Amino acid sequence: MRIRETLIALLISLGLQCVGQEVMSINAYLAIGKLADLDTLYQSGVDADSTRAAFGDRQDEFMRNYSAFYQEMDRYLDAHDFTWDDTTKCFNKLYFRADGKMDKYFYGFRGSVTPEKQQRFEKLATAFLKVYRFPMTNAIPFRQCGSSTFMPRAIKEVVPETR
Repeated sequence: MRIRETLIALLISLGLQCVGQEVMSINAYLAIGKLADLDTLYQSGVDADSTRAAFGDRQDEFMRNYSAFYQEMDRYLDAHDFTWDDTTKCFNKLYFRADGKMDKYFYGFRGSVTPEKQQRFEKLATAFLKVYRFPMTNAIPFRQCGSSTFMPRAIKEVVPETR
């Protein structure tokens, strides 16, 4: 049974590497109707039952790296003069190949974000994800979803650094 699972994971991984990276709003992807299919191809990075999680007993390390992803992305956006007009909450679904390379990134802004701002975000996120690699790898593709909050630069500048 274990050999069968490994072969399936290998085939999925090879197939996904040919698909290419996608960055798009989750609403646009839901309109296609394929999101549920993706969740069957990628194992959740964490789970209350560690035997069902892609990272098993390394879930704490996974979550630290998952949080660091958002910090790195935020720095990239800042470095490219992308600013938020208001505090912006965002729902995210991230899909990674087994080697840690991002395969798909879906986002959904909560609140008002202009179409121009969303288009620029998508363009910069695509550029960032071409060079970004998650620092952990796995035998199988993995996924994680969650929420993030993007803040205007003026607010970030007054938040004290913690050491």
